[in-house]
Amino acid sequence: MNPPAPEALARELAVEVLLDLRRDRHARELLAERTAERPRREAALASELVYGSLRHRGTLDHLLGAHYRHHRPERAIEEVLRVGAYQLLFLDRVPAHAAVDEAVEAARRRSPRAAGFVNATLRSLQRALRGRTDTPCGPLAGRSRRSLPLPGGGECLFREDLLPDPAADAVAYLAAAYSHPRWLVSRWAQRLDEETLLAVLDADNQVPLVSLRANRRRASPAELVAALAAEGVEAGPGAEPDTVLSAAGGRPDLWRAHRDGLCTVQDASQARVALALGAAPGERVLDLCAAPGGKATHLAELADDRALVVASDLSPERLSRVREGARRLGLSRVALVASDALRPAFPPAAFHRVLLDAPCTNTGVLARRPEARWRVVERDVWALSDLQLRLLAAAAPLVAQAGRLVYSVCSIEDEEGPHAVRAFVGDHPGFALEAEEATLPGPEAGGGYLAVLLRTPRG
Repeated sequence: MNPPAPEALARELAVEVLLDLRRDRHARELLAERTAERPRREAALASELVYGSLRHRGTLDHLLGAHYRHHRPERAIEEVLRVGAYQLLFLDRVPAHAAVDEAVEAARRRSPRAAGFVNATLRSLQRALRGRTDTPCGPLAGRSRRSLPLPGGGECLFREDLLPDPAADAVAYLAAAYSHPRWLVSRWAQRLDEETLLAVLDADNQVPLVSLRANRRRASPAELVAALAAEGVEAGPGAEPDTVLSAAGGRPDLWRAHRDGLCTVQDASQARVALALGAAPGERVLDLCAAPGGKATHLAELADDRALVVASDLSPERLSRVREGARRLGLSRVALVASDALRPAFPPAAFHRVLLDAPCTNTGVLARRPEARWRVVERDVWALSDLQLRLLAAAAPLVAQAGRLVYSVCSIEDEEGPHAVRAFVGDHPGFALEAEEATLPGPEAGGGYLAVLLRTPRG
């Protein structure tokens, strides 16, 4: 018997990762674990299938749902169908008949009775598609002629009536076409104009560039670009100081420049947070929700490893990643403290600078964390806003007189950003809002909210 083809192994791996996603685990982490020993081609296809199935789940589920004859399948079979449909709609490297056959075999391994259901569903979907079935023929391959356009350009290869009618229900149309939860589209439609709304929805479905922060103690951005070029990785300047962008895929953590501590994988929007807080030699700096450590190590680099940077997090296991990152980057003054940020284990006024990068809905970084859009529900916005206010109140006493407190979230929801900060300032007159910035998702950096608060003498 011939061994399974790399494509079949990659599909099986992708389904396993999708099934193992939990609230406390990200697709990136699971893929890194599962593909560490896999051949590059197999790992790359598995990553494409996982991220693609997550980004376009809303579209896939809408199109597949029209072909479920009697019932929605169990979750394992549903993930098999999503991966198979993603290949039919968005990929052209594998013939359509092979994608269907492999999906049928994947279903058979999990439930022999489900194999026929998967075969019938995917072949029914094939028949509904216009054009050749061996070419990508999904919504992102073309532009609708309706009043609300789909992203992309060129000839539309599938029938418009496969999507909801935007004239009857524009929110349902956008949710299906751009693969977002209906509640989120509805929220954004109430405060964004149509052009901005479409741009945000489109940005969330783009494959993000790899963003790296140069370790200024070991390499300038130009030197990092040269080091990457020596490995065959093309890169160029990023949107923020010390950042570099690359369109290369794969595993950046396996690049020599990363292993040698020349850089850290970090979005420009995240790098902006540490730059806003700042750190100088001799200062005491606290990162309250530090894991996995990108901002804490950035703060240490900004102070040339001559400030005491305390990285605090509730999880000792997650703090181990901060330790590993600091060691790789050659940083010796990053101290780790396992502590609940709601009841921090530090004396009052102990730090010149405090960073609170708070837990949030992640609605500003859905391109990089596509699973977040399917984990969060609308009530989470209010629950997290309440948590963020309590975290700010817990952080406030730790800031020394004339010290600086930076609050940030990678969310674009007003309740988690400006509304939370204004409520905090109203309850804490000893703090003044010095600056704030809200950004929407874009091609080079995720979106989010950032506020700089100063503790005044009367505080």
